[in-house]
Amino acid sequence: MLSVSASTSINTGALTIAGGLGVSGDMYGRSATFDVVQVINFIAPNSQGASLAWNRDGGSGVAGIRNQRGTGIGGFEFLNYDNSNTLLNVSMTLTESGNLSVTGSISKASGTFDIQHPLSENVKDRLIHSFIEGPKCDLIYRGKCNLVNGTCVINLDIVSNMTIGTFTSLCQNTDFYLQNNSGFDSVRGNINGNILTINCSNINSSDIISWLVIGERKDKFIKAWDRTDPNGRLIPEYTRM
Repeated sequence: MLSVSASTSINTGALTIAGGLGVSGDMYGRSATFDVVQVINFIAPNSQGASLAWNRDGGSGVAGIRNQRGTGIGGFEFLNYDNSNTLLNVSMTLTESGNLSVTGSISKASGTFDIQHPLSENVKDRLIHSFIEGPKCDLIYRGKCNLVNGTCVINLDIVSNMTIGTFTSLCQNTDFYLQNNSGFDSVRGNINGNILTINCSNINSSDIISWLVIGERKDKFIKAWDRTDPNGRLIPEYTRM
């Protein structure tokens, strides 16, 4: 058994314990290392700070990481440091409003969006849609255009609110699909760089054409991913180690 007097300063004191330690009050320190941490009762900090707890209310067994933002913006950051205590990167950020930003990739068994149903005022009424997935790292661009004298020229960067040159820097193996929505005249097209040109068999046509362009990613980030080959092509099958 070990008895230690209380301290409210992180600048004094040192303690090494080979066995277990029970603390009924507050504990202060610059750093601490534990093999196992078990916190039974949760008491939130009353000012800026964070706490870890195991909430056993009702036998739920739910673990909680709670941040008291005080007058700050709140949220969580997951940081990676090297042996010299130099920050390497912020691998993940979770904002107060629940927005999650990950610098790497995300792998999952399944996924959906889950929102309050747009036709209901009850937050408990939910709507989900599953993600659209496939064996390629595809990007989708779509829109509509009005033919003028049987022709329409579409700058894929401009219609997508992107800087000129983004589409060609991002996409390879492009393909497109066209549909005449207001007439029976046939249409065909071609892509040259970031320009999609649509031509109609009727040179006087002013029909409305729906277009869909699909491109496979080729940026340096997709090529550096360990799930793609050097050209950025997804490797859809692997053996788990």
